[in-house]
Amino acid sequence: MTKTNALVLAIALASTPVLSSCERGDANQSAEGAGCDETVTLLAQDEDSPLGFSADDILDFAEAAHEEILGYPSGEATWLTVTISYDAGEIRFVDSEPAEVEGDSEVQLAAPYCEDRLEIEARVTFATDDGLFDEQQETVLSMTNPDVVSFFLSLAPEELGGTYQLEVPPGAEDYDEVEIMIDGLVDRDDTEGTISAQFSGSEEGDGEGVAWATNMLIGEWPPVDEETVR
Repeated sequence: MTKTNALVLAIALASTPVLSSCERGDANQSAEGAGCDETVTLLAQDEDSPLGFSADDILDFAEAAHEEILGYPSGEATWLTVTISYDAGEIRFVDSEPAEVEGDSEVQLAAPYCEDRLEIEARVTFATDDGLFDEQQETVLSMTNPDVVSFFLSLAPEELGGTYQLEVPPGAEDYDEVEIMIDGLVDRDDTEGTISAQFSGSEEGDGEGVAWATNMLIGEWPPVDEETVR
């Protein structure tokens, strides 16, 4: 199927429910600040980590331009290019273990997110053919196995390089802060992820401030099942 036909089919099928990163079980959850003791060891680019693979093994497939269809909740779609580039950024192995805390329940809660991982400081570019997004940011690539790379970009609306104009959803008009979040994965064949906005603020309740936050999905790639699109 040609690139044009794939995009037309994706638009036609974009009414398929789109899950947010929370609903699909985000693989990018960080152990930092979640009750983990972490020890960092710096590595050379070609040096194997204790996980059995090196940064070179990852960059061999990840350092490239990865194309996929980005679907919007409106039913529209566009081609997206996620480009990963590496320029001598720090490479580190992070040994992560549950912290010693009081109470077994806290240890059990933290343990699933205390994962050893390889991290690579790199640049990620996120650009769409429709011009709505043209973003790039230095970030950290994170890997727990040699086949999947996760990345996360955090942007302020006023810093966006494309033409996207953020609309505030009902109920979030009194927000104090807003963050554009790009949460993605790249493997040896494909890329997937979400772009969303998080609005947060506080309001008075029972004599003290109550914090609130709400997420709004902006888009997801791919918008439908990969085999259906191609």
